[in-house]
Amino acid sequence: GLLAAAGARPCRAVQRPGQFVVTLPWAYHAGFSHGFTVAEAVNFATVDWVPYAAAAAARYRVFAIESVVDLEHVLIESVARDAPELVGGEEDAKAAPEAGQ
Repeated sequence: GLLAAAGARPCRAVQRPGQFVVTLPWAYHAGFSHGFTVAEAVNFATVDWVPYAAAAAARYRVFAIESVVDLEHVLIESVARDAPELVGGEEDAKAAPEAGQ
């Protein structure tokens, strides 16, 4: 087929109740449901995912496509949660002068 001729290796997965399907970086995925379906999706990433996200964001910029994930926001929120001393904690906020002073 066309995908195989382009070097893509399509595959099929059947997900059963209680099972997870993990999509790895550089993979395209799509879903198809038939009949009555109750579904839930959860997106997650480990720290190892960050370089892939940065590369994807760069490609999106080249093609002038807005990313669905704000990578900077994800990184800042993660650091603020896991290492607040790196972004300035409550003590820094108290010591900082008010704006306009």
